[in-house]
Amino acid sequence: MMDTRAQSIGLARFILSLIAAAPIVWIVWETTGRILPGAKNATNNSSANQATVWIQDGIDWLPLAFLLISFIGIVVLAIFQREVLR
Repeated sequence: MMDTRAQSIGLARFILSLIAAAPIVWIVWETTGRILPGAKNATNNSSANQATVWIQDGIDWLPLAFLLISFIGIVVLAIFQREVLR
C-alpha cells in the first residue's frame, strides 16, 4: 500500500512556515521602524546613509524572502518525494 500523506504534510509545513514567519516579520518591522530613521538622521555620511537605505530595503522585502524560501522548500520536498521515496 502506497503512503500518500507526505504531500499534505508538505503543504501543512508550507502554511505553518508562513504562520511562523508573520510574527518574525512583525517584530523586525516594529524594532527597525524606530531605529533606522534615527540612524539615517544621526549622520551626514553618504555611505552610512546608503547602507541604512539598503538595510531598510532588505527589511521591506523580508516577507517576500520568507515566502520564496517556503515555496522553494515545498518544491524541493515534492521532488524528493517523487525521486527518492518511490
